This record gives sequence, structure tokens and C-alpha cells, in this order.
Amino acid sequence: MNNNAQPRPVKTPWRQIYDRFRKNRLAILCIWVFLALGILSFLLPILSPYDYTQPQMQERMQPPSLSHWFGTDAIGIDMLTKSFAGLRVSILVGIFGSLLTLAIGLIYGAISGYAGGKVDQIMMRTVDVLYGLPYLAYVILIIFVFKDYGEQWFTAQEGFWARSNKYIWEIFLMTLALGSISWLTIARIVRAQVLSIKQLEYVEAARALGASNGRILLRHILPNLIGPVIVYITLTAPNLMLFESFISFLGLGIQPPTPSIGKIISDDALAQLTAQQLPWWLLLFPSLLLATALFCLNIIGDGLRDAFDVK
Repeated sequence: MNNNAQPRPVKTPWRQIYDRFRKNRLAILCIWVFLALGILSFLLPILSPYDYTQPQMQERMQPPSLSHWFGTDAIGIDMLTKSFAGLRVSILVGIFGSLLTLAIGLIYGAISGYAGGKVDQIMMRTVDVLYGLPYLAYVILIIFVFKDYGEQWFTAQEGFWARSNKYIWEIFLMTLALGSISWLTIARIVRAQVLSIKQLEYVEAARALGASNGRILLRHILPNLIGPVIVYITLTAPNLMLFESFISFLGLGIQPPTPSIGKIISDDALAQLTAQQLPWWLLLFPSLLLATALFCLNIIGDGLRDAFDVK
């Protein structure tokens, strides 16, 4: 009998998660597709020979062609450049909005779950009250309350800096409006996890050895929340991207000349629909870009949920 057989190496939990996720080929494909869309949304508006802020009336309402792959809109702007610039806005709002949501919800839920008692009851009742607020009305209120503060500042600038400041401010304001009310669910998830983890033996041992509450939270509890948190980010980002497009579709979000998928669909596509003219390219291509990005993020989120075995 051969006793020289080498024992199989023990895989770390992260390696096991990676191996499970790698088997999901659809999720891997969606990662590459989303990365490609993200890179194109940042590079294409910069490298394109067409400026999405400058009308070209002599080229208005052209269908897709070799010179304009996605066609042109009612004022002659190249829809390929404009659509990817709009997708860039959606991606930025989705990513930064998710991070803001995560930061607020993680801190709030961890404090509530770890403190327990009356503190936990008060904090959770506050969450229940905020859940009762009309989501759309809250976002619109935040935008209208803070919108003028940014406009008063960047209108004093000139040229490129005026456009850059306006672009940054509009994305920041949309991120703030969406992220400041979307953290309620993650706060409840984190609270439930903390309530469970803080009763485990190793946490009790750390407490018995004199570890401070802050150290217990940072070293023993929060690292065990990484799985649910990562899954939550990938599933929240598409919701925020879709809601940003919806707000802009209503004319209350990102304003021209900054493009947004929702604004493109409402102003360029639906506004041009008539009985004599059906500019299908104005509706199809922006919608297809957004739908592809949302689909990829949802598939990635589902793959991560299966890999982390999040219940």
C-alpha cells in the first residue's frame, strides 16, 4: 500500500467561493460584457470625432449608417456617442449610489444590531418610518432642495470648467438623492447578521478577554458580512441605474447637455414619434445599452449570491 500520497491542499473559504463563481460561465461572460460597456462609456465620448454637446443640423435624423452606427437625433448629434455618454452617467450613479447606500446601511445596521435593547428598537422604528416615505417624492424633493446650491456655484465658471462642474454636481446630487434613502434594506440585513454573529463563541471569547466594542465590530463581526454586502452591491446598482433613468425620463434628473439614457428616450425618441415618422433607432439603441448593463449586473449578483451561499 502506497503511503507516499500527498494530502490534498485545503482550500481557503475565498478560494472555494472563487471556484464556485468561476463555474457560472454566464456570470463570467456578463462580467466581461459589463466591463466592456463601462470602458466604452468612458472612452468613446472622449475619443469619438462627434461631440454630443454640439448640434449638427445638416445631419439630423439620419438612420444607422457606416458614419453613424446608431444614427443621429433631431439636432444631428451622433447617437452612438450620446448613448454611451448617457450610459456612463447611469453607471456612475449606480456605483457611487451603491457605495453610499452601503456605507450608511452598514454603519447603521451594525450599531443597531450590536447595541441591542432600546437603542435597537428606536433605530429600527426609525427605519420603519422611513420605509413609509414615498420613495419618488423624497428623491425629487432632495434634488429640488439642493439643485440651486450647485447651480449658483458652477454658473460662475466659464467654458470647460463650467461644464465639468455641472456634470459632477448633477451626478453627485442624483447619487445623494438615491443613496440617502436606499440604505434601509441593507441596514436590516446587516442588523440581522450582527444579532446572529455577536452570540457566537469566538465573539464571546473576545469580549471576555477585554476586547473593546469597536474592536469586536471591526475585527470579528464586520469581516463576516463581506459576502452579503458584496451581493447586495451588485443587486442594488442596477436598481439605482434604472431609477436614475426613470427620474431623468420624467425630466427631473440629469439635464442637458449632460446626456442620460432616460432623457434620451423621452426627448429624442418619444418626442419624435409621429404617424409619418418612426425613428426606431432613437429608442432601440439607448434602451438596449441600458438593458444589457442591467441584465449583466443582475446575473453577476445572482452568481455571487450562489458562490457566497447567501440565504
